[in-house]
Amino acid sequence: MSDIVGPANAVGAVTVRPSETRSFGDLDTWFQDCTSSIANDGTDVQAAWLNAVLGLFRTLIRGNGNAGGGSSIVAENNSDAMALLAIQHLLQRGQPCYGVAGGTANALVAALSPPAAEYKAGMEVRILVTNPNTTAVTLNLNGLGGKPVVANGRALRPGDLRPGTIVPLIYDGASFQWNSVGINMPPVYTTYYVNAATGSDTLYDGSSPTVSGLAGPFASIQRALDVIAGFNLTGYTVTVNVAAGVYGPVRCPTVNGAGGIVVVGNPAAPADVVIAAATGTALNLAPRYTFDGFRVQSAAPNLGAIDPGFGVWLDGGGTAVIGNIDFGVCQGGHLTCRHSAELSLFGNIVISGGCTPNAYGNAWSIQAYTNASVSLVAGSVVTLSITNPVSVTGFVNAVYNAVASLPFNSISNAGNLTGQKYSVTLNSVIVSNGGSVNFFPGTGAGVSATGGQYV
Repeated sequence: MSDIVGPANAVGAVTVRPSETRSFGDLDTWFQDCTSSIANDGTDVQAAWLNAVLGLFRTLIRGNGNAGGGSSIVAENNSDAMALLAIQHLLQRGQPCYGVAGGTANALVAALSPPAAEYKAGMEVRILVTNPNTTAVTLNLNGLGGKPVVANGRALRPGDLRPGTIVPLIYDGASFQWNSVGINMPPVYTTYYVNAATGSDTLYDGSSPTVSGLAGPFASIQRALDVIAGFNLTGYTVTVNVAAGVYGPVRCPTVNGAGGIVVVGNPAAPADVVIAAATGTALNLAPRYTFDGFRVQSAAPNLGAIDPGFGVWLDGGGTAVIGNIDFGVCQGGHLTCRHSAELSLFGNIVISGGCTPNAYGNAWSIQAYTNASVSLVAGSVVTLSITNPVSVTGFVNAVYNAVASLPFNSISNAGNLTGQKYSVTLNSVIVSNGGSVNFFPGTGAGVSATGGQYV
């Protein structure tokens, strides 16, 4: 250890202070010269020590370099404010915490100046991104070793880092956290594109229906929704345009901030855009989503309470909308809305495939359960068509204070559906077109019981 600001120049040396005759007031005190060469009424300081102190202050004041054009950042005018201004400019300019990302797209390397001596919890850095990431990311500062970069506790997903952006990071003792993702950032685009044939979830950013550099469609609907969920929509409605093809099951993540997400397939020919699940639910909705123009189908139920297996499932509150939907073969039911959720239908509703009972023994085409409601979008024309012979437990079921209000403007090929017309029980309500007990499709009579009302 070195004595960098000591008052003497020998190891272990001490200085002797004159006897104290001053009294301390409320304001600053200062050095005083001796009144003569033999008086002991002032301060005797070695020039070397004073020069060292001068050097420290000069380095601090000049350490910020020069402004554009060569002028000094801090005016060297010997004012009392020079050191304060130097510190303020140091904080304001943030140069010791700034670095430009080098290395590779997913293994970033940056050099801070002065070099970082260690990783310390609470350490803040700002890194200029030069390449888009294609998978999870690490950051290595000044050769201290790569540390994971996470966004709100999760590893970065392809495309989270965009060239030319500055990413603020805070080290938590194990990872660099990017806490602005999904909280303060508005959406990069308000329209995204998905194409199973030409898209990529790792190479493109979803911003274009055709490929040009990094711009191009995603390959999966899920990838598009996950990217959008990373932003605060701040009142925007973001649209996802999906090309014809077969896509995997969709689990809609929570929408951040005010706004909504509209996913559009082919409203005129929904069978061309298929959401298919090998097991479990095909389309697991969340509040503030609209899906328009898709066929949904599920091959086998997940025999458990977490996901009994449906074509479309909305659970746990909130409102979502679907329209121009073609229900293919679905295990466990075509559409189920549960636990205070609200699902609205619009356009042409098609049933082209039947249902097989799930773990609960039910295979209703439409079910509202426990304070939930399924209804038609107010003021819209909604039609129902059963295009093929299908077998279900029944067409519509409302149970436990639920409401199913489905006065379709027209129903085509009602005789193609084998199963009970309706069941309404436990203080629930089913609304038909004028109360006719034969309004809904099905071969078996409807049942009202235990406070259930059919109107």
